Amino acid sequence: MKVALFDTGLDPTDAVIRRQLGRITYKSFIPGEESHTAKDAKDENGHGTHCAALLLKVAKNSEVYIGRVTMGKKLESPEYISQVRPRPSPIESLPGTNLRQAIEWAISEGVNLISMSFGFPRYTQALTDIQSSILSAYQSGIIIFAAASNGGGNSGLAYPANQNEVICIGASDGKGNKSDFTPGPYPDISNYTTLGEGVTSSWPKALSQTGQERTKIMSGTSVATPIAVGIAAMVVDFLRQIPRDVDQNFEFLVEKQLRSKKGMNAVLKRLTEERDGFMYIAPWILFCDDRKEGVAQVLLDALRSC
Repeated sequence: MKVALFDTGLDPTDAVIRRQLGRITYKSFIPGEESHTAKDAKDENGHGTHCAALLLKVAKNSEVYIGRVTMGKKLESPEYISQVRPRPSPIESLPGTNLRQAIEWAISEGVNLISMSFGFPRYTQALTDIQSSILSAYQSGIIIFAAASNGGGNSGLAYPANQNEVICIGASDGKGNKSDFTPGPYPDISNYTTLGEGVTSSWPKALSQTGQERTKIMSGTSVATPIAVGIAAMVVDFLRQIPRDVDQNFEFLVEKQLRSKKGMNAVLKRLTEERDGFMYIAPWILFCDDRKEGVAQVLLDALRSC
């Protein structure tokens, strides 16, 4: 199982991340940077480190691909993330954008899921290349998750979370209730939420106020997104480990249906509870002792029905 996360990079000296370097593939898409190994990674912002550690904790058996697409000072600026590089990308013959190159890299590496904990206020001409790469990933069978936005009722869904090819993730508090800053709910999308308030995760030592703290508590749909992606990866990993002969259509259901947004939605909905128009992702709803023997069949039936 291969999962990609695009953000501000990561701090390889962090204890959580350092123990997991063996399953991390890292590449910087910042113009002028040549660091392409996890041990040489950097993160001057902290956001990427926080998200990466969460993903690593939840998706325990996945290979994780970290793409550094921004240094973070302008995390949501189309003009920065869509900045054209001054020389051709190693992936394509013509110069591309930071994020576009990262998505194309994920496609070439056979990634299954992509986590994007950022968004743009609206789709503009500056994002055309990014949209093209999102469509390419979708057509390649990659499932993309993106943060809804933190504007609550004062703003709509961010791009690309508002696209049909992307699964939109909102945040909830520790009791599963929608966070005030999560926009929606909206018609025609699944309106997923999962934990995104008061979440403790890794933080670069260099950014701590005293130079000692290695964790930080953060809230936002950007925090919920890697957790949701980690849950999705966990479910895929679970299904891939069960005996193939449990269902005569196993290969089609798991290797074909589950690699589509429609199939992933069908599976995720078996792990959710409806809360005020939102679908709160809580895997223990299905993965509990009472249903231990029938979990695989419930998920396979969900895939069969889509």
